[in-house]
Amino acid sequence: ICPSMKGKALFFINICGSVGNIFSFILAAIVSTRWQLNFLISAIGLFVFAVLWELCIAFLHPFFIEDITQVTRDTDFECAGDTPSFKKILFSYGILLLFVIAILRAAFDLGLKVLAPSLINDSYEALSAETSTLLSIIIIVAGILGTLFASLIYPKFIRNESLAIFIFFILAFPFLCLLLLVGRINYLWVVVFLAVMVFLLSTASMFTSSYIANRFGRWNKGATVAGFVNGGAAIGIVTANMLFTALADNNGWHFTIKVWVFMMVGAILLSLVFLYIWTKFLKKK
Repeated sequence: ICPSMKGKALFFINICGSVGNIFSFILAAIVSTRWQLNFLISAIGLFVFAVLWELCIAFLHPFFIEDITQVTRDTDFECAGDTPSFKKILFSYGILLLFVIAILRAAFDLGLKVLAPSLINDSYEALSAETSTLLSIIIIVAGILGTLFASLIYPKFIRNESLAIFIFFILAFPFLCLLLLVGRINYLWVVVFLAVMVFLLSTASMFTSSYIANRFGRWNKGATVAGFVNGGAAIGIVTANMLFTALADNNGWHFTIKVWVFMMVGAILLSLVFLYIWTKFLKKK
């Protein structure tokens, strides 16, 4: 992508998942107990847009092939110099540590979006499943706003990506602790706590998944780092869907939230170590 479009591209790519979640939650509320329709509609939609994607690429390719060639030339030029090996990137620049942080961040961020309807519905019997699902859309919208907020503060106000990750983890921690009040306070407060947490963690996700990887573009390693870190995020999603749901089913939500608190403490400590390593990298490079 040409340099002038990178910021916009990163923003739009990162909000797509959240926008898709909104549509999926609305669809789930509409189909209600006919849950099989979720898969049918998703399959049809994916097929249709996959065909449209290929048609658009085939039609538009002649118009932007010169731009792609120019971007490739620019990237090759920027790669001149001492290119670090992937091993050095992992261990010397803290990317392996960031991989673990990405697992924890995604487990909380995307996990909370997915599990919010169950958490609210199980804790408040007066609420229907459809209402709980629709309330969760507020939480997903908060995630989109977090992505927008990250694009506004970087790099104007925050230039050290690791500092941003550490700060937003710290800010999210009190709201996670407040979730221990679930079932004892009004459900709207629970929605607010979840929304604030997702807002903060979605802001942090732009720094873990996109902005840090962009630092390695001058060595033509940006995509490699982004793919590796996003692999950690994918593991985090699996963790949320398998581990968190099993804990909730077998031990209840209060026990699950206590596990989240301990995991967040671990994430904060890891982000503090990463802050030290990444700051040294920025000063050196």
